Amino acid sequence: MKSPPCPECQRTGRFLECTSQDARVDYYRCDRCAHVWTHRKGAPESPPQDVTTRVVEARLTLDR
Repeated sequence: MKSPPCPECQRTGRFLECTSQDARVDYYRCDRCAHVWTHRKGAPESPPQDVTTRVVEARLTLDR
């Protein structure tokens, strides 16, 4: 199964097998930008759900 592209930088993600094993979703991580996201179990074509927050968004939140 090919990993879906990163929702942040569009590079191919890496399936996180150990993390996904007992979870209800499949976890992916981008080696380029370190973004982590999930897809429904066994459905990489489903809409991605972010696990990590983009750095820009995090900085804006901390500056408030």
